[in-house]
Amino acid sequence: MNADFISDIEQCEVGRALGYDLYRFGVRVAQSDWPECIGEGIRLAHSRQIVPCTAGRYQRKWLQLRLNALKRQRIVDPAVTPLLLQQIDVVNCPVTRELLTHGARQPSDWSIDRLNNDGAYAPYNLAVMSTFANRAKASRSFDEVLALAHSGGGGQLPPVQWLRLASLMLGPCFAQKPHDAPLLPLLAPVQRRAAIDSVQLVQYVFTLQSARPAEKNRLVKHFGRICPDAIGKRRLCTLAELVHLRLKQVECAWDVWLGDGVMEALSGWRSVMPASAWAQAAHISMHLAGSRQVSHRALQAFQVTTHGRYAVSFA
Repeated sequence: MNADFISDIEQCEVGRALGYDLYRFGVRVAQSDWPECIGEGIRLAHSRQIVPCTAGRYQRKWLQLRLNALKRQRIVDPAVTPLLLQQIDVVNCPVTRELLTHGARQPSDWSIDRLNNDGAYAPYNLAVMSTFANRAKASRSFDEVLALAHSGGGGQLPPVQWLRLASLMLGPCFAQKPHDAPLLPLLAPVQRRAAIDSVQLVQYVFTLQSARPAEKNRLVKHFGRICPDAIGKRRLCTLAELVHLRLKQVECAWDVWLGDGVMEALSGWRSVMPASAWAQAAHISMHLAGSRQVSHRALQAFQVTTHGRYAVSFA
């Protein structure tokens, strides 16, 4: 599944495997608009006298995701499993911040979306958000979403929600070209198993570990060791103090990056950090956040070269 091109034979095998799993979870007959290979998988499971079991919420979403992806000729990496969907699940939509519902047939229902629309359904490229936010995003690129955030909004979302969506999309959209990533406020919680860039990782640590004076001072101590000179240390202290103070003034911690002067302080500190020192800052943040670096091999599952699509259509 990680080759640059997927043959029609492999695509049909994916459909048969999906049909087999659909039968395992209670689907006995393929629908007329489904590819024939799904019906083949259902019939194979029936011939083997597989005893169907009850699908839970994550199994149902897994099957639905695979079915929709197959219809649209989108690749679903084998590492996308019900367990992965459970791991990335959230209580509130990171874009609208509303409480997510499940199976209510409402705009607030949870959905799973590819953050980089040029990639496949793969780990580090998925996020849970409301159906409403998912439909607003649609097939828009990162640049289109960011433009809506900066132009006063448009479509279904106000500017700040477009900006939250852009901050979610930033990591996956620039995972293979991190040096081109723009500097954005981190306005949405970092979701589990999501790709984030080095600046977002630093923002994440400052957001969650600057509320108390002792925590703020600890961060200054950690990052101060890699600052090249007194100017860097002074700008680091300015950033830490601003984040610490603004956290007391916001209802949601992620809004700290919208505070006056906070992004400017981050940019000012970063501007005096040599590339090697900033790489160290990213590693320190990784350690403090308990995260790990995403390998190039893992990023290959995005299938960006084929836009996350099968190379051939169904016959």
